[in-house]
Order: sequence, then C-alpha cells, then structure tokens
Amino acid sequence: NLEKKLLDYLRSKKLKFGFERTREPLHATELAASASKDFDVVVAVGGDGTVHEVANGLAGSNATLGVRPVGSGNDFNRLIGMPKRFDHAIETMLTGVRKVFDTGQLTFTDGPERAVRNRRFINSLGLGLDAVVADQARRITWLRGLPLYLAAVGNTLRHLESYDLHVSLDGSSIEKRVFVLCIGNGMFEGGGFKLTPDADPHDDK
Repeated sequence: NLEKKLLDYLRSKKLKFGFERTREPLHATELAASASKDFDVVVAVGGDGTVHEVANGLAGSNATLGVRPVGSGNDFNRLIGMPKRFDHAIETMLTGVRKVFDTGQLTFTDGPERAVRNRRFINSLGLGLDAVVADQARRITWLRGLPLYLAAVGNTLRHLESYDLHVSLDGSSIEKRVFVLCIGNGMFEGGGFKLTPDADPHDDK
C-alpha cells in the first residue's frame, strides 16, 4: 500500500523522518506544529483538507510545507504542481526551490461560549453554498475530482439557502443577502474549478 511504499522509500534514502497518522479533525494541525520544531519540511499526505490543517500547524514556524496529493480535489496541488508519484514528489521536496505563499486569516466565534478563534487558509475560503458543497463532498465516497464536486453541488441545490452577510474589506463595508462568498488566495477550488482566476498566492495581497 501507499504507506509501506512511502516508508520503504524514505528508509532507502537514509533520511531522518517521522511518520504520524491523524486520528480526528484538526489533529494534523497539532502534529504539524510539533513536527515543525524538529524538521525542516513537514509533508501533508492527503487532500486539501489535510493541507489546510498542516499549514495551520506550520504558521509562524520556519518549516516548509510539502504535499503528497492523494485527496479528492487536490486544488492546492494544482498551484504548486507536486508530482503525484511519491518518489518524484520526495525528490522534488529534497531538490526543489522553496516558495513563499500568502495566507489569509479568518477570525470567527465558535461554540455556545462564542469563543473567538483564528484559522489560516492558503488556497480559498468559502462561506454559504461553498461550505455546504464541501460538507456534501465529504459524504460522497464513490467519486473523486470534478465529478465529485458536481455531484455535491447537485445535492446542495435541492436545499439552497441564502445568508445575511456583513463584510468589511479595505475600509468598506457590505451588507447583503447572498448564497455564497468565496475568497481565493489560489485560483482553483472544487476539484479544478477556476473560481477565482485572477488570484495570485505570491502577490503579497
């Protein structure tokens, strides 16, 4: 399987490495934060959700994020172009050029205590329909890539809701009822949709 091949390859290269499996949502953030103290590169083996969690764990550290894309959408990997073959991906991480990515930060309240929390995003942030589609996509296990997200959109449109939204951006405020808000740091979302085609994760904006 993939895990055995990956570990055998790393051992054959005589690299110093650690290997951890996630157990629950947000566990990858905790693992990445801990690994960033001991390793120069921390690799997310998974899809965009795993990449998101690992990136949050690495925020503020000197560790570099590596990606082995094995998810359903892999939209972040469309930006960085990491090879899908694990041996090619590892060689790229060892010999490739490191790049600096912009990140966005969402501040929100959570739970009955309305606790204030912060979460970074490196590819996109979706509210409303976007978030509901992502939740639907998690429930569909027999499709991958663009067909998966098209099916999720179809399921979501049956129960379409609009939301009251208040947005403050660059000194301006907007209040309106919307179906979706998408903020793109990268251009791809939903398994290859170019939802924010002009987004540039390297423009420091």
